[in-house]
Amino acid sequence: MFDFLIESFVNLQQAPSFTETIIHLIPIMLGVFVIFYFLVIAPTAKEENRRRELIENLKKGDTIVLTSGICCKFVQHEESFSVVEIAPNVRIKIEKNAISKVL
Repeated sequence: MFDFLIESFVNLQQAPSFTETIIHLIPIMLGVFVIFYFLVIAPTAKEENRRRELIENLKKGDTIVLTSGICCKFVQHEESFSVVEIAPNVRIKIEKNAISKVL
């Protein structure tokens, strides 16, 4: 009469197989990846695209702020550097990545 209870109890004590474990873990791993993508990867890529456009669209005379906090005027682009003027007739070469924002 209670054979089904004994059978179900015995089935509960058996460890799940490797395949069953993987099948249950795949949706969880996909969910974590999707959440990670939308919280970390997508915003970072969006910010990087915004910075690249900002640097490409600079015109001579634009006032910019460097990541060090220095305000200066943009003069010209070179290969991987930009030339900025921090005081009248004082020009320095900076990396393009050092440009933080345009004022």
